[in-house]
Amino acid sequence: MYRPVFLIGCPRSGTTITLRLMSMHKAFAWVSQYQNRFPGIACTALLHRVYDLPLVGNRLRLRTQRRLPRALEPWRFWTTNLRRFRQLAGGPEPPREHRPEDMTEAELQRVRRIVRGICRWQGKRRFLTKYTEFSRILYMRKAFPDARFVHIVRDARAVVNSFHEKVHKGQFGNWDERDWWAALFPEPWRGDFYERHHTPVGLLAYLWKYFVGLIRREAASLPPEQYTEVRYAKLVRDPLSVLERTLEFCGLPLTNQFRWCVERTPVSSMDHKWKQRLEADQKRTIHEIVGEDEFRDLMGD
Repeated sequence: MYRPVFLIGCPRSGTTITLRLMSMHKAFAWVSQYQNRFPGIACTALLHRVYDLPLVGNRLRLRTQRRLPRALEPWRFWTTNLRRFRQLAGGPEPPREHRPEDMTEAELQRVRRIVRGICRWQGKRRFLTKYTEFSRILYMRKAFPDARFVHIVRDARAVVNSFHEKVHKGQFGNWDERDWWAALFPEPWRGDFYERHHTPVGLLAYLWKYFVGLIRREAASLPPEQYTEVRYAKLVRDPLSVLERTLEFCGLPLTNQFRWCVERTPVSSMDHKWKQRLEADQKRTIHEIVGEDEFRDLMGD
């Protein structure tokens, strides 16, 4: 196992569709729902060999049956193997960025061992996964110093709209935990949040700005061959072209097998929804929080 690939970004930024597409490349091992359910048992990865079967393997990759192994965001896998990988939102410990010293030597050896085991059982040498929220770049590099990080960046308005729908439906508890999350923000942000933008949309816009900014700050310490960005808008507009460049960054070829799978996987942009569903004052709030100059920089193609 060498040069694992981590897809990262703010929640609702398109990391899931990127993982779905990237996991179709035969070079990658990844964590499925079965591995996530049994995080310490690497041999469950043997189930993934079904996709290497001649004639039918690629067609199975396109199926959507829940029983087939699927790459996902494996929170349970990471929190089982790395105690400080994720904090309890709204808990007694205030939120903070991850530091390399948060990973113990025992955890470092354990997570390396289980990831190597997953690769071995799947018969691959490259490992692919995703996580969202905090950057964790410097933290994860402690265990995987040669890792590649692919940051998925999506329009703040689309992210906030998608995020807001989850909060409104009660699927995400960010608004109930707003004071805990607000403790992350620099003092000027925190003051503005409570005095001017104390709404779910305001909170989510600050979270988008915080997570994207944190990832970029930590990435600034990496050599260029370890970090790249993928624009969600470009990905959904021209998946094959964007994925070819991403694979090149990872040191992998665009194979005929991968091309065949991607061309048959439906990919559509959801960025139109924010235009219809966000109110004028909500759009204005997002724009004020992100800022004109930063908005242009982060959103520019």
